[in-house]
Amino acid sequence: MSNVEIDQIRPTSRSEYYRMFEAGIFDGERVELLRGLVVTMSPHSNTHANTVVRLTELLIMALHGRAEVRPQVPLAASNYSEPEPDLAVTRRRDPHAEHPTTAFLVIEVSLTSLRKDIQVKTSIYAEAGVEAYWIVDLKNDRVLVYADPVDGLYTSEFEAIHGDSLVVPGFQDVVLTVHQILPR
Repeated sequence: MSNVEIDQIRPTSRSEYYRMFEAGIFDGERVELLRGLVVTMSPHSNTHANTVVRLTELLIMALHGRAEVRPQVPLAASNYSEPEPDLAVTRRRDPHAEHPTTAFLVIEVSLTSLRKDIQVKTSIYAEAGVEAYWIVDLKNDRVLVYADPVDGLYTSEFEAIHGDSLVVPGFQDVVLTVHQILPR
């Protein structure tokens, strides 16, 4: 495969991806669709899992009845991308509706996937109109914040560290400190 040109790769659509799942092709595998490619997801360490659980609890308590907090479920970002972020905060929806196509906030908790979370997922989420994208960088004890998407690019980027606070987009009264977000 190393001699295959990138323009020779045929992207997989979301509908084809669903048919592959239904056929059992990915049984026992954790995968997601990114830019038409089926990509293996990193395993969850204890630190990663505990961070996701803590963030889920914080957001559910703060947003109960006002938004949907969706842990580790698909976001139908485009016809060729269906990432499964660690957390997404979306509008409340009919429980029988399709996966949401955008979100107020998407959070990825990164221990081994930082490069993919920055280089691939940032543009996918910006193109989907996700208002803010936070990467909880467990290795470097920080939260990378991307916000204000315009024409498929985030126009605001910064690093939040201990002592900083972050407002959940669309909910000015919901503020999380980096101390609450990062493991102790």
